[in-house]
Amino acid sequence: MNSPTPSQDPGSSRYLLRIPEVAKRLRVGRTTIYALLQQGAPLRLVHIGRAARIEASSVDEYIEQLAHIHPEDDQDGHVHPAA
Repeated sequence: MNSPTPSQDPGSSRYLLRIPEVAKRLRVGRTTIYALLQQGAPLRLVHIGRAARIEASSVDEYIEQLAHIHPEDDQDGHVHPAA
């Protein structure tokens, strides 16, 4: 039995993911990942030379954060008063 490689086990906290891998995990496009980074999403970006990588643990944390957003919260994070 082979041990998982970083690309097979992206949930491990010590792995760095490429932008397309993060996009695939979140089921969005690469452009959306770059926009999220510009908007201050809590995705920890690491540069290795010119290469950009995102810590896998920060992707997991971001998914958890999204899972706990209340339905009355807007996509931009603003809470709207109940009618």
